Amino acid sequence: MVVRRKRLGEILVDTGSITSTQLEHALNEQKSSGRRLGETLVSLGYLTEREILKTLEKQLSIKYVTLGEEQIEKDAIAAVPLFLAERYNILPVRKEGARLFVAMSDPTNFYAIDDVRMVSGLEVLPLLAESKDISVAINNHYGVQGRVESAVSKLKEDEIVTTAAHDVDDTVENAPIISIVNSLIQQAVRDRASDIHIEPQEDNLRVRFRVDGVLREVISFPKNTQAPILSRIKIR
Repeated sequence: MVVRRKRLGEILVDTGSITSTQLEHALNEQKSSGRRLGETLVSLGYLTEREILKTLEKQLSIKYVTLGEEQIEKDAIAAVPLFLAERYNILPVRKEGARLFVAMSDPTNFYAIDDVRMVSGLEVLPLLAESKDISVAINNHYGVQGRVESAVSKLKEDEIVTTAAHDVDDTVENAPIISIVNSLIQQAVRDRASDIHIEPQEDNLRVRFRVDGVLREVISFPKNTQAPILSRIKIR
């Protein structure tokens, strides 16, 4: 199915869901807030998110799904890196051959669809889902591995060395290290781990969780991240 390249605001005006004046007001508000148009329309009280999604479902013939009832495939998650999922608030749901079904709150965001297509090499077919459900699902399905890899990729070699020489406080510059440690703790809570073991090795920094009395390895970090990670843990 090919989605017509028509913007969300146009669809909502054409269907009578909002007026042209309301759209203009929302677009002006969007420029100052930096939020997505759908979020802006909801915050202004013009529509609920469910009303927006149901209109898009009818007009674009795109299926509305409840993510809590969907079986999210690991192969689908692996096809889209975390940074893209978070940037566009989207969730890959399943793969069928060369097709990738992706949950979105705005299927008219063609930048998101094009970026996922380029990165995954797959034909991208949107599904409709509420934005808050997508955010929760991203946290649940990417887990510590995806979040940590994303954070590590943001760290340059010189940044790691510089950070290692100081305590890691809550600054924007230290956000990747903070994200790594926070992600480990969040994943440990989700896994119902009783302990987190952070173990310096000769060539890396190993992390293991104790779950039901059994230690299992979760992830290992490059050796040069050891000092800033341990420094952040001391602060926590």
